[in-house]
Amino acid sequence: MSRVVYILSQIPQLYELTAKALANCRVINIRLTQYPGEFSLGLQIGAQEIADLQEAEILFGDPNLLAQTFHRLPRIQWIQSTWAGIDWYVEALTKSGQKPPSC
Repeated sequence: MSRVVYILSQIPQLYELTAKALANCRVINIRLTQYPGEFSLGLQIGAQEIADLQEAEILFGDPNLLAQTFHRLPRIQWIQSTWAGIDWYVEALTKSGQKPPSC
């Protein structure tokens, strides 16, 4: 059974490049319903994106988007960021009152 990797990003061609690099995996690009056409740190994730991610176990994307979603996804096991840093996640956990997942 191949892994399924979900992409949640504003980075152009990230989906295509990831699908090519991970040829043995199924890669699903989540459409950003409020994407303005250019990169925005303030882009908000809507209910449709959350619904589309409910089966996600592996999620690859931008921290400003992942931080809005990972604590609302019941099956998530791995998140991979497109850039370094954990500040977005710490802030999201603090605001939500949730604890980080444990192994």
